[in-house]
Amino acid sequence: MIPRLSSRSTRTDGRGQSFKGLSAYLFNGSLDRPDPARAPWAEAVNCHCAEPADAWHEMAWTWEHADALKAAAGVRRGGQRNEFPVWHVSLNWRDDQAPTQEDMRVAARSLLQRFGLDEHQALIV
Repeated sequence: MIPRLSSRSTRTDGRGQSFKGLSAYLFNGSLDRPDPARAPWAEAVNCHCAEPADAWHEMAWTWEHADALKAAAGVRRGGQRNEFPVWHVSLNWRDDQAPTQEDMRVAARSLLQRFGLDEHQALIV
């Protein structure tokens, strides 16, 4: 498995600002009719939405309301606001590997855990 940070971002670390833009890219430009050839399956992590293609709404709302959510939870705000809350990383396998959907899901969740993001909202496609 080979992890790669997105080169589509204007930053070099794969981070950006558009939840909708990245979601549209992942689902081949159409959030209304995802292309099953490009995204045969998807999973929203730590989201309440019914469809993974709708997760971007919830993620954007959470980011926009982060200060109010922290205040409601009794958490001190502190620190600088994250101006680049969207992070895109892809996991790629060598041509001689044929991971199953479950292998890919486990690898993606392991990556989230390794980076301390397993309690954050995420979209696995």
